[in-house]
Amino acid sequence: MIPEPEQPRILGIMESVWNILHGEAKGAPGVLGVWEGRMVDVYDRTGASRTYYSKAYDLLSEMGCIVIERRGRREVQTRIVLLTPPTPELYERHHGNVAYRLTHGQSDATMRLEQRVKNIEGRLSGIELKDILIDFEQRLRKLEESKQEDDSGSPSS
Repeated sequence: MIPEPEQPRILGIMESVWNILHGEAKGAPGVLGVWEGRMVDVYDRTGASRTYYSKAYDLLSEMGCIVIERRGRREVQTRIVLLTPPTPELYERHHGNVAYRLTHGQSDATMRLEQRVKNIEGRLSGIELKDILIDFEQRLRKLEESKQEDDSGSPSS
């Protein structure tokens, strides 16, 4: 858990990062926007110490504010889906409120796992995995049958 004096600082940093991402994001259906670029450049524009770089992005992700869809590399930009702005209430509910965790009996690890599952569910909403798997199986079966027909019709060497 982040010590009390750091809470307002990290919240301010998260809000600054969010505002930059949101201001530069492109519209996308079902989300507040999709941003592409270099995460470190956005963070540097906040003027915050690099000490909080990972914490800020990790908390934004764990709180369900963003989903880092693709991590950038030299030639590939990072792609971040924006879901909901960070608020002190979200922060308290997920990371700062000991009473909440005690009354709900959830550890930080459980809450992080729960949020990751929610993020995955959000990314998969509208996708029928069962139908996709059935379609793949049918396609594979057709390919196998076609291959067997080709093998049986060709002269053996």
